Amino acid sequence: MNYWPLIGILIVVIGFALRFNPLMVVVTAALATGVLGGLDFIAVVEALGKAFNDKVSSLRFLIPSDMKIVFWEDKDFGGQSLEFKGENKLQEFSKLDTLGDEFSSFKLLNRTR
Repeated sequence: MNYWPLIGILIVVIGFALRFNPLMVVVTAALATGVLGGLDFIAVVEALGKAFNDKVSSLRFLIPSDMKIVFWEDKDFGGQSLEFKGENKLQEFSKLDTLGDEFSSFKLLNRTR
């Protein structure tokens, strides 16, 4: 039996004990659990994106330069989309009203797609 995916619990406990940003702690734990559980990193990010069903007014990302993030209006990656290209530095996107604050899903993709 593979116990490595349980490291996500340890990440949550330590992250909260050290009073790190709760969102970052939970996302890091989810990524670690998914990857150590045998899922592909992109598949884990896509799963998080599919569950991303919230109202967003601003985002802050560190996107690798060879990647891009695409947000879609519909939960099944349909409807209007908005794309952010990676610059390998922390980027803040604050004017996300292009889709009327209706982002329901996102994917991390190679820039060549």
